[in-house]
Amino acid sequence: MIDHLLALTAGIMVAASVYGLIPTALKLSNLFVLCCGVLLGVLTLGVLEQYLPHVHINHSKTGGRLDAKSFLLIMSMSLHNLPEGSSIGVSYASQVESLGNVVAFRKRMVMDTKKWPHSHLSLDF
Repeated sequence: MIDHLLALTAGIMVAASVYGLIPTALKLSNLFVLCCGVLLGVLTLGVLEQYLPHVHINHSKTGGRLDAKSFLLIMSMSLHNLPEGSSIGVSYASQVESLGNVVAFRKRMVMDTKKWPHSHLSLDF
């Protein structure tokens, strides 16, 4: 199960880069700069993987299964973030040009005021 979740998240990140970041980079620059940036990123991650101390998780110990608490945590976080992420995604996909930025900014403001309940920022627009 853990391996499947890791594969899913890796696929989502690859899709985000292919469909979002790479076309934008090509619009702002050219193919040579894009290739240099991707190669620099690959080299950086390779060096970090080689020289930074880290722990490799042995998935065979647990049989690749999540315990009940981990599954509950993952599901609750997913259910909590799904409506907010969907609203931001739909607002970016709408015909109104700046609606996505407004909704994302509003979400960030709400998150900041939840951290500091006595904030001087007013959310009444």
